[in-house]
Amino acid sequence: MDVVYEDAIFSVSNKPDKDPVTTLRTLCKGSLTYQNRHQMTEDDFIRDLGGYLNRLAENRIDLVEKWININTIRFQKCSEVQELYASFRSQAQTIRSQTIVCGMMCEQCGRRCFHTQRHLGGHHCDTDHLCQNFCSYSDDHSEFTPQCILPALHAGSHVCDQMKHLCREPCQLEGRGNCSGNCMKPINHLDGEHVCDARKHTCGQICALASLHLDELGTGACRGKCDIDHNQPHEQHQCERSGCPLQCALCGRMCGSLDHLHGLQHGSVHLCGDEHRCDQKCEMPGVCEVKSQPLSVEETYNGQLETFQYTMFTQQARRLHCAIPIPAGKLTHDGLHEHSRELHYCEARCPQCDYYCILPLGHPEQEHETSHGNMKNTKWLMEGDHAVISGRRYATGDNGVTMLCSVVCSELGRHSHRAPCKALMGHCSSSGDVEHILNEPPTGRATSGFDWISHKLFWERSGLQRSRVNR
Repeated sequence: MDVVYEDAIFSVSNKPDKDPVTTLRTLCKGSLTYQNRHQMTEDDFIRDLGGYLNRLAENRIDLVEKWININTIRFQKCSEVQELYASFRSQAQTIRSQTIVCGMMCEQCGRRCFHTQRHLGGHHCDTDHLCQNFCSYSDDHSEFTPQCILPALHAGSHVCDQMKHLCREPCQLEGRGNCSGNCMKPINHLDGEHVCDARKHTCGQICALASLHLDELGTGACRGKCDIDHNQPHEQHQCERSGCPLQCALCGRMCGSLDHLHGLQHGSVHLCGDEHRCDQKCEMPGVCEVKSQPLSVEETYNGQLETFQYTMFTQQARRLHCAIPIPAGKLTHDGLHEHSRELHYCEARCPQCDYYCILPLGHPEQEHETSHGNMKNTKWLMEGDHAVISGRRYATGDNGVTMLCSVVCSELGRHSHRAPCKALMGHCSSSGDVEHILNEPPTGRATSGFDWISHKLFWERSGLQRSRVNR
């Protein structure tokens, strides 16, 4: 019974493994199939080993998924958790594709290639390539029958000495693909046809994909040789590999096309056949997510006489990744990019602290609502040299950043706010909530000068509620 190898290490890189044979050998150390390779046919070996690797990969994927579920059960709607799940699904597919054995014919013997599926370079079986049988010409040996010296799973008789038992004349198809060079028939065979032990003599020309997608070293998409029979007319040279060897345009996995020459087709698009995560940012109106960040700050106030230490709360609006998956077989999904079909937040911000409204985009309430942060966009204007507020000394011109919008008014007691006059030049009149400042000239956008306005009118003009002290 196969053992599930608990310490198995899987590669989730988007680049091909540098040493795929070592990776697979390590993964297969608990497989009886791998240990008993010489006791079964190569077809059974590849099939049974593929099943073991699949179970090994699925066991690890299930384990990781359970771990993620247990540790994120309280945060399923959090954007970071959604991105984690998307990354997990992508890496799970990579693990599945990188635990599939190539299974093509080894270049040095008749066994199957032990590299990963659609690997680069030649096929290698990861054995010594030696035949495990004994010489077929046992009558020519008096004491014991030596072992065959030919490559594993070769065609024809087993021989211990080619010069002693075989013809060795040049093969009449010498120079064709797969040709071993010398006739493998018995010495002095009666027919005049000298043939080597190749199961098939192939065209042997470089695969048509060799000139496609050259890398920095000038290596093309395929380095194989044409596997078509030398007697069969053909227009394009194609090696024995199955499937397109080029990478998916949206991930690191291989193209899912079963046509090896898929890349030569005009306008061909290489896709792995799986659903993909959209990597674009949400483009819907509104704010996707707001993150608050506390920061310890030290500043000097009151003419450099006092130093304040306080906590500065800032907000950052984030555009989240699109949550709409790209369907299998497509490069993009239909419609706009959306991080969620449920909620986008209002884009209004408090003019004093820049905190965002916490209500949904297009909310029916007239007033915006926010939790409020530090009044970084304000300045103190004092009567006299200074004033002491919450135990701190402030002078005219000092920044209001040390206090929160939501609490400053309660700390001041009865007070007024300075604001640009909204009346036309020369037509301003005072009322219960407004008193025009006569001695202050117009500046900037305040073309009609400035007013003292009441606490109530200040918040009405801001369009914000005054409640919710939530950092």
